[in-house]
Amino acid sequence: MVAEATGEGVLRYRMLEPVRQYAREKLEESGEAESLRSRHARFFLALAEEAAPMLQERDQAAWVKRLETEHPDLRAALEWLLDAEPETALRLAATVGLFWYRYGHISEGRRWLEASLERTEGLETATRARALRLAGILLDESGLYERAEKLYEEGLSIYRRLGDKKGVAASLNSLGALKYAVGEMDQAIALTKESLLLKRELGDRKSIASSLNNLGEMTHTAGDLSGAQALFEECLELDEELEDSWGITIVLLNLGTLAVEQGNPDRADALLFDALRTFRRLGDMDAVTDCLGSLAEAAGMRGERNRTATLLGAAEAARESLGTAIRPVERDRHERFVAGVRSALGEEAFAGLWSRGRAMPLEEAIEYALAAGEEPVPEASPEEPRPSALTRREQEIADLIARGFTNRRIAEELFISERTVATHVSRILKKLGLRSREQVAARTERH
Repeated sequence: MVAEATGEGVLRYRMLEPVRQYAREKLEESGEAESLRSRHARFFLALAEEAAPMLQERDQAAWVKRLETEHPDLRAALEWLLDAEPETALRLAATVGLFWYRYGHISEGRRWLEASLERTEGLETATRARALRLAGILLDESGLYERAEKLYEEGLSIYRRLGDKKGVAASLNSLGALKYAVGEMDQAIALTKESLLLKRELGDRKSIASSLNNLGEMTHTAGDLSGAQALFEECLELDEELEDSWGITIVLLNLGTLAVEQGNPDRADALLFDALRTFRRLGDMDAVTDCLGSLAEAAGMRGERNRTATLLGAAEAARESLGTAIRPVERDRHERFVAGVRSALGEEAFAGLWSRGRAMPLEEAIEYALAAGEEPVPEASPEEPRPSALTRREQEIADLIARGFTNRRIAEELFISERTVATHVSRILKKLGLRSREQVAARTERH
C-alpha cells in the first residue's frame, strides 16, 4: 500500500498493481464483487451529488480538484452501472455533466452521457431531460450541432410534459446558444429572451446570469457594443453577488473580447489576463483556449504580429486537443483575421510562428500568453519619469490609488475581485519599497 498526499491535508492510499490484481482475483472468487461494486457506485454517486451544486459556489476550485482526483472512480462506477443499473448511470452522468463541460472533459463526458441515454431510451424523467440537455451542450461544444439540437428538443419536450418550468427555461437557453453558434441570430435572441423572461418569473438568479451572458454575446455580435456592455455588467454584478467564480470569469472573458472590438487592447489584456489566470486555476481548459484566441486579437490590434501568430497557433492546437471547434457564427471573422496576420507577416514567417504556437503544450502557451502582462512598464524619458518595475496592471492600479480609489472602487473599475486588487497593492508596495497607499499616491503624483 502506497500513501500519496493530495495537497489538502489528506492521504490517499494506492495499492501496487500486483497487489491490486491479486485483490481483484480474490474478490471475484468471494462472490461479493457485485455487492461491492454497487456500494462503490453509490458512494461516488453521493459524492457527485454533493459536489454538483458546489461547482457554482465560491469554493468551487476545491471541488473541481476533488472531482479530478476521484475521476477514475467515477469512470469505474459509470462503467459498471451502464450494464447493471442504466437509470442510475444516467443519474450519475447527469450529475457529473457540468464538471465535464466546464473542466476539460468534453469528449469523454459526451460519450458517457450518450451511452447512458442510449441505455434509457423511452424514459420520461427530469433526470433524462437534464442529461439530454447536458449531452447537447457537449455536442454543441464539439461542433456537432444537428445532433445537439435533436437532444435539446427532446429534453425540452420532456420538461414541458413534466411541467418543469426551470428545465424549460434552461433548455430554451441552450437552444438559443446553439442557434447563435450556427448564425441564426433572430431565433437565438428570441429563444434567449424567452428563457430570460421565464427565469425572471421563477426568480432563478443563478440561471438568469447564464441567459444575460448569452444575450450579451449575441448583442455584441449584432454590433451593439454598448448594449452588450450593459448586459455583461448586469451579469457580472449578479455573478459576484452569487460568488460564482466561474461565472464571473466568463464575463471577464467576454468583456475582454468586447474591449478588443471597442478598440481598447490594453483594457482587453487586463481583463483577459485575469480571466486566463482564474480559468487555469479552476481547470477550465476550454475557456483557457478562448482566452488565448482573444489575447491574439488584442496583440494583433497593437501590431504585435509575431505574438499574434504564435497565440493563434497555440489556440488551434488546444481546440484540437479538447475536441472543440470555432462556432460557425465566428468562423468567417476568425478566418479573415488569420488571413490578415498571414498577409502582414508573409507566408513563411507566419507558418513558422504558427507552428511554434501549435507545438507548445497548453501550460507553456498559458505562460507565454501571460508573459506580456508581467513585462515591466518601459522606462520613461527623463522629462516624464514614472515608477519602475511595475507590470501594466500594477501601474494601472497605482494610478487609481493616486486618484484616491479604494480597493472596492478599483475592483469595480477594472472588473476584478477585491482580493485580486489587494494582491496587486501588496506587490506594488513591495516593488516600490513603500509602506502605505498614501506613499504610492505621493510617488505617482510626483511622476
